[in-house]
Amino acid sequence: SKAIMAIEMLKQIPLLQNAGLDLAKQLGHVDKKLTYPLVMEGRINMQLLKYQLLRIENGDKSSRENMAPVFNLALVAYRKALKLINKSAPTKADLPVLTEFANLTHYGYVHRDLMRFTEEGMMDLLKLGKDSIDSAVVIDDNYASLKRHIESSLLKLEEASKQEKSKFKLF
Repeated sequence: SKAIMAIEMLKQIPLLQNAGLDLAKQLGHVDKKLTYPLVMEGRINMQLLKYQLLRIENGDKSSRENMAPVFNLALVAYRKALKLINKSAPTKADLPVLTEFANLTHYGYVHRDLMRFTEEGMMDLLKLGKDSIDSAVVIDDNYASLKRHIESSLLKLEEASKQEKSKFKLF
C-alpha cells in the first residue's frame, strides 16, 4: 500500500523517522491483528539505533544514553508482533517478525557493553531470539547462519557466567 511505501521512505531519513513511527502506529490502530505496522515500528527504531551508533562513533558521548531506550522501543514493537503470530506453526508471512526479532537480539548482544545490558538480561533476550529463529529456520533454512550466531553468542555468555561464578567460589 502507499502508506507502507511512505514508511519505507521515511525510515531512511533521520529527521522524518518520528513521522514514520506515527504513521506505523496509526496503521496499527486500523487493524490490531496485523504484524506489519509493528515490524515497521521496530525497523524505524532500529534505524534510529544505528543513527545513535554513528553519532557515538563520531564522538557524541551523549548518544550512548539514548541507545538502550531506543533498543527497548524496537524490542517492544517486535515482541508485540511476535504475540500476534503462531510460533508453533509459522508461515512465510511471519518470517519478517521472527528473523528481525532474532537480528535485534543479536544486535543487542554485539552492543551489550555499549548499552550496559546485564549478562542475565542479555541471556534471556538471546533465548527469546533463539526461539524465534528456530521457528524461522523451519520455514526457510537460509536463516541457519543467524541461528548459529545466536547459539554461539548464547554459549559465550553461558561460559562467561560459569567462569564468573567459579571466581567467587575461589575466594
